[in-house]
Amino acid sequence: MALSPVESDEVMQIASKGTRAQKLYLKKCADFRVAPCRHFLIGLSQPSIDMSHQNVGPKGAEACAFGLSVRIFNLRHCLILIS
Repeated sequence: MALSPVESDEVMQIASKGTRAQKLYLKKCADFRVAPCRHFLIGLSQPSIDMSHQNVGPKGAEACAFGLSVRIFNLRHCLILIS
């Protein structure tokens, strides 16, 4: 899944000036070869993240786990299959 040029620019800006959690999440996305979820990436600077219906998948969920520094993380209605 490729990012649009606007999303790509935003991700590059966060990669250089973002929080520790955002940078770690982006690194893990690269390690797992998954496109970063913009919704999650922006949410890392918020007190909670609602990821309902985002379909992050198992590798994406694992990348999210590395970046978590929030108190509430809602994955309701997401299909995450354990392989």
